[in-house]
Amino acid sequence: MCLKYVFFVIAVVTTFSAANGMRVTFEDCVTGEKMVSINYAEIKPCNEEPCIVHSGQDATVMINFDAIQDAATLTASVFVVNEGRFYPFPLGMPNACENAGLTCPMTAGTTYTYEETVTVPMYARKMAVTLAFKLQNGKDEDYLCAMAPVILSGKKV
Repeated sequence: MCLKYVFFVIAVVTTFSAANGMRVTFEDCVTGEKMVSINYAEIKPCNEEPCIVHSGQDATVMINFDAIQDAATLTASVFVVNEGRFYPFPLGMPNACENAGLTCPMTAGTTYTYEETVTVPMYARKMAVTLAFKLQNGKDEDYLCAMAPVILSGKKV
């Protein structure tokens, strides 16, 4: 009876840990004028860096930032970066003001958290890549860009 309890606790703790995220090392990839100051980026689920994301499963990225400039609208895009090339990752709803936890217009001096959940395609092959998350303002300028390394993995068993 006691051994069953120990296994149950281990299973619950393991499941809880896997569902949790962690703050990750990221690179600010805006090439022009800085419009935000990124405070931190977090990936869920993630237990260590680089985060491992499994085919067919969701991965959620949260980026907390302080707006330096105003923005009336924001469009989200996600890219897989491999060997310096940016490959677009399909997003169903790119309007970040409606679908990513943000309320537009963005006001300078305010702290926001951008949240995007993507499903790793079943056909994704196992490899180390970088994910880039971008928000562009209504003038097609990069408002926010953050990149973090991840490992694409096979289906989790």
